[in-house]
Amino acid sequence: MIALFVLGVLIVFYIAWHFTRSRSLLQKWATSNGYEILHSEFRSLRKGPFLWKDSAKQMVFYVRIRSREGQERSGWVLCGGFWTGLFSDKIQVTWEDES
Repeated sequence: MIALFVLGVLIVFYIAWHFTRSRSLLQKWATSNGYEILHSEFRSLRKGPFLWKDSAKQMVFYVRIRSREGQERSGWVLCGGFWTGLFSDKIQVTWEDES
């Protein structure tokens, strides 16, 4: 019974860390590129150009950003490495107007 409880706590902790870490990577990417995130949504099914190209350890977001110059763009951001998942700081971006 105690082992089941501990397992449940670990699963909840992992899920919370997964979402927190991916949001942190997304914000770090935006800031380092001079973008303001206007809207972002986690995509579990409709992954745009990353459909069938991501692993379960990665997170895909659809974002709308504004650059320092005021240009707005939308696209998909893949957070994490294929094998290392969110332990990696890797970010891949595909803009809607480039896909």
